[in-house]
Amino acid sequence: MRRFGRFLGAVAVEEIHLNGRLFTWTNERLRPTLERIDRAFASVGWLELYPNHHMRALSSDCSDHAPLLLRMDVVPWARKRFRFRSFWTKLPGFLDVVASAYLAIARKIILRLECAQDRRPLSTEECALRKDMKCKCLGLASLLRTIARQHSRLMFLAEGDANTRFFHLQACHRSRKNHIASLTVQGNDLVLSEQMADALYEHYSALLSTPFQRSGNVNFDGLGITQHDLSMLDVCFSEFEIWATIKELPSDKAPGPDGFTGLFYKVAWPIIKQDVLNAFNAF
Repeated sequence: MRRFGRFLGAVAVEEIHLNGRLFTWTNERLRPTLERIDRAFASVGWLELYPNHHMRALSSDCSDHAPLLLRMDVVPWARKRFRFRSFWTKLPGFLDVVASAYLAIARKIILRLECAQDRRPLSTEECALRKDMKCKCLGLASLLRTIARQHSRLMFLAEGDANTRFFHLQACHRSRKNHIASLTVQGNDLVLSEQMADALYEHYSALLSTPFQRSGNVNFDGLGITQHDLSMLDVCFSEFEIWATIKELPSDKAPGPDGFTGLFYKVAWPIIKQDVLNAFNAF
């Protein structure tokens, strides 16, 4: 196997990912032995020529091997989702764009409140929000004038050259590996992307909305566990604690589904700090 592995490396081929199955061979016994014997490999040139290929195993039927079906025309479908790109922080004017976006949001909120004020008196909360947004506009406008001096103090990641054939092939491979070609729901095979999305939404909605019934309780008093003062757990997070946590975030990973990576929070912290603090202290 080592010689075979060295041969694959020498001829520069990559194994094609198998979707939907873990094994392709069985000895057909009562307690079967399962193995992944059947595999397919492709050269770099072939992978570049067919980036949207898809391989899956069919029914073994009369054989103990599962035949492999390779298609070259499958386009992975996914709903478009925002993804923050790390190289954006290296582009000139990145912080200007972030500050301008926040400024545009504040201006839109002010405009809506002022339009409502033309028809009716604003409530106390709306007046406070309008005043707060106007203060943010003043602060962001001042920040835009000083942002050029901050560019020289930005921290850049020590990244290698990502513009390589290997990088793009790995990106395509990950997309194919994460692609769901079909789902089996109540014995029916769903292949349309919209149907699969609806089935997943209904499944997890029903799962998360089901009330949980405990089968038993633990008597902590009977265990003799020492009680501790947990009142500090209700104390609001400090700016120091939040910033210390943000600095420990992986720069290339998004902590939430919004697509903003840890690098965005680190670089744009002077602009987004107050909103992040408000979000933490709202709970």
